[in-house]
Amino acid sequence: MNKHSPATVEVTRGNVVESIHLADVVVCDSGGKIVHQCGDADRIVFPRSSAKAFQAVPLVESGAADAFGFENKHISLACSSHGGQPIHITAVEEMLSKSDLASHHLECGCNVPRSIVATEELYRAGGNASEIFNTCSGKHAGMLAFARHTGLETRGYIAREHRVQQEVLAVLEAFSGVPHGVDVCGVDGCSIPTHAIPLKATATAAARFVTADGLEEKRKAATTRIWQACCDYPEMVAGEGFACTRIMRATGRNAFVKFGAEGVYLAMLPTLGLGAVIKARDGAERAVDSLMAELIIKMLDLGDPATEQLNRIARPAVTNRNGTEVGVIRPKLW
Repeated sequence: MNKHSPATVEVTRGNVVESIHLADVVVCDSGGKIVHQCGDADRIVFPRSSAKAFQAVPLVESGAADAFGFENKHISLACSSHGGQPIHITAVEEMLSKSDLASHHLECGCNVPRSIVATEELYRAGGNASEIFNTCSGKHAGMLAFARHTGLETRGYIAREHRVQQEVLAVLEAFSGVPHGVDVCGVDGCSIPTHAIPLKATATAAARFVTADGLEEKRKAATTRIWQACCDYPEMVAGEGFACTRIMRATGRNAFVKFGAEGVYLAMLPTLGLGAVIKARDGAERAVDSLMAELIIKMLDLGDPATEQLNRIARPAVTNRNGTEVGVIRPKLW
């Protein structure tokens, strides 16, 4: 039986704790040693969109990104859950155009932008929901570019048996060290396969990715370019107002962080050679935003003003409809 207490996030109203979120948190080195733990490190969890940096490896490692003239902002976008803001839509269109593709090739499904502001602007302009506004369209544009570059059929690239997904699967297994079988396979919100693995394996994979320990030079170059591109272009990974972007702006190349659906959050800490993953047991986004910022504060000695910026994410005010502060969100790790 696991004896580690889970991390908690309290949400207050006045002087009373109104809600409590519980989360499992694991920090590992590239050898799989647990450095910090809250809750159950062996819990089986779908990494969801927190795994997008791994999913972008075939795009970069194959030479597709360079062949089509992708800039590092495009590499960052390939790892994103973007807000559908103008910079994201323009860059997705560029990725598709450079690889001789179009939005109708995207098989991620239609939706309006993740950003409320971007959605309002879209409707005011008379626009409609489409695949290109899907929060995962950058990742899908990257997968399509890989397919185009390697001469694969682009239709059906989202299927588990398609070589695009098999290449991604091989990357995920190599970094995590655990099999990604059909028995643990689900379908993500954007229709590609997602596989449930232990949190410890996900944290170890993140550490291996950022340290490049034991990697061949070609893969090492790919992983280094990916995480550095995301850190250098954090606005492409999520967008204005989103925690991923705000955290990476505060930390620079000291941390790569990536949120996933159902309250999962991954971090790569290059200066420490560590990887981390957080999973809110109730799937609450506000809980993992708070905990990830707190984890970065505890793990990295960044000083001011970075710590102040992170504290605003870790301990945001709870406000009412008039904008009055009525409570606070406060995280507790080890």
